[in-house]
Amino acid sequence: MKRVLAGIGIVALVAVIGVGTAKALMSGEAPHAAAEAKHEAPAAHDTADAHAAAEGEKKSILSNLIPGKGGAHWGYEGSTGPDNWGQIAEANKACASGLEQSPIDLTGGVDAEVSNIALHWKPAAWNVVNNGHTIQVEGKDGGYATIDGERFDLLQFHFHTPSEHTIDGRNYPMEVHFVHKNAEGRLAVIGVLMMPGGENSLFSTIMEKAPKEEGSVSVGMIEQRGMIAPINGIYRYQGSLTTPPCSEAVLWTVLSTPILVSKKDVEAFQALFPMNARPIQPVNRRYVLRD
Repeated sequence: MKRVLAGIGIVALVAVIGVGTAKALMSGEAPHAAAEAKHEAPAAHDTADAHAAAEGEKKSILSNLIPGKGGAHWGYEGSTGPDNWGQIAEANKACASGLEQSPIDLTGGVDAEVSNIALHWKPAAWNVVNNGHTIQVEGKDGGYATIDGERFDLLQFHFHTPSEHTIDGRNYPMEVHFVHKNAEGRLAVIGVLMMPGGENSLFSTIMEKAPKEEGSVSVGMIEQRGMIAPINGIYRYQGSLTTPPCSEAVLWTVLSTPILVSKKDVEAFQALFPMNARPIQPVNRRYVLRD
């Protein structure tokens, strides 16, 4: 079964067996999905109610894309830390009870011919924001990525230390997340691991501009491709936001090749945020695809 699954992409699974069954295969629950697929179509008013609920959930997810914006206060330590995110607010229940949470250790991925990423990013005017949880770079019309044949528009990118994802149990000093959204509101995040040992002019510019306190400053026109290494290998899995509300609506792609940045810039980030990484979450019955 793993080799069959590995040989076809997520979108191909959806096209062949439907969204529900494909998602179940990724979580290891195919028999239940097959049974559910035989149910009759819901009544029209049920469909409308479901659509309204889905739209409400989509707006909730998108309003929480920026860590620290809206909702109950949360952090990375003590009573507001990750162990308690699920109890801080009703909207955060998935943080405690979800079965497809992120980040995860990427060890043991299933070898697969995973559809690659086509980046159609373009230079844009961005703002560098200190939102109290991370340094985030926000802007408009920064282009898009094509992942599994779908277009996902780039919304923002932000940083964590240490890396949230691990490989063979190993953290990297930092990780950058490029957050994308498609027309239906589904999210796709590209994660890039970061290591000191080189110079990265874009990261240096971001850290030079980054406010020391909460606030925003223009960084002008930048080319965000400077924060990504050649795409020589990837990990792909279904997961969640790594900050509250931990919504399980994210297609994750983590590049296996890290980028090199200066030690000085890593230390500058860590001076502002000594630790802003959620602990590793259980993989449970998901497949991690590796190409």
